[in-house]
Amino acid sequence: MKVSIITPSLNQGNFLEETINSVVKQKGDFELEYIIIDGQSTDNSLEIIKKYAKKYPFIKYISEKDSGQSEAVNKGFKMFSGEILNWLACDDILTDGVLCKVVDFFEKNRNSNVVFGHNQFIDKNGKVFRYFKSRKFSRPELIKRWSCVYCKFNLPQPSIFVRKKVLNDIGLLDEQNHLCMDYDWYLKINKKYEFYFIDELLSKSRYHSDCKSIKFMDLQYKKSIQVSKKFWKENYFHYLFSCLYHSPYIFTCVLSGKLRKRSPIFNRLMNFLKRS
Repeated sequence: MKVSIITPSLNQGNFLEETINSVVKQKGDFELEYIIIDGQSTDNSLEIIKKYAKKYPFIKYISEKDSGQSEAVNKGFKMFSGEILNWLACDDILTDGVLCKVVDFFEKNRNSNVVFGHNQFIDKNGKVFRYFKSRKFSRPELIKRWSCVYCKFNLPQPSIFVRKKVLNDIGLLDEQNHLCMDYDWYLKINKKYEFYFIDELLSKSRYHSDCKSIKFMDLQYKKSIQVSKKFWKENYFHYLFSCLYHSPYIFTCVLSGKLRKRSPIFNRLMNFLKRS
C-alpha cells in the first residue's frame, strides 16, 4: 500500500526539518511518497527541502508562489499517487510508527475510508503541554464543533488519513477559505463517509506565536461558525438554538483570540494555565 504525505511550507525553517524527519523515518510494509509544496520561502526552508530531496528519492517538491495554504495543499492533492493520503503542516510532526498503524488498520478494515486518532499539542521547543484525546463523534457534533472547539472532542488535522477515493469523490479544499478549510472539507467528507477512530497517538501539533490558530483565533472561530451554517439545513432549528445557547462561550472564545493578539500579559497567563 502506498501512503502519500503532503506538507505545505512557508518560512517555517526552524520547525521544518523536524517535520520532514518525522515522515522519512517512518518504517513498515508500505511505499512512501512525500510531497512538499513550498510557497517560495525566504528563510532556509528551501535549503532544507533540497537537502532531504537529494537523500530520499520518494520526496517531491515544488517552490512557487501561491495564494495560501489551501492552494498549496490542493497542488499536493493534484500530484499525489498513493492510496492513502495525509496532510501535515510544516511545523507539525507524525509520531513514530504511525504509518504502519494506519496502513494496518486500512488493510484490516476494507470498508474504512477515513481514519483519525489522538494528537498532542507541543510548544515551539517540542515540549508537550496538552494531550488532547480524540473520540468517535456524531455528525451533529461535527456540525456544531464550534460549540466545543478544543474542550470536548478533538479532530486533529495531522492525525487524519483518507483513501484516494475520498478526494476523488469530495474534491479539493476551498481556496478562498484560509482559516478553517480543513473543517469545511471534513464536513463535506462526513456527509458521505464515516470517520473511523483509532485509539492511538498519531501526531503532534505545534502551537507558537506565528501559527494561525494563535494569530487568528478570533477570526478562525467566526469562520468555523460560518462554515458550519452551510450544513444547518440538515436540522436548522437544532443548530440555531445550539448557537444561541453557546453564545456566551462563543463570545469568550472570540474575545480570547483578540486578547491573545493584543495582550502579552494575557498570553503569559494562558500559557501558564495550560502548563498547570
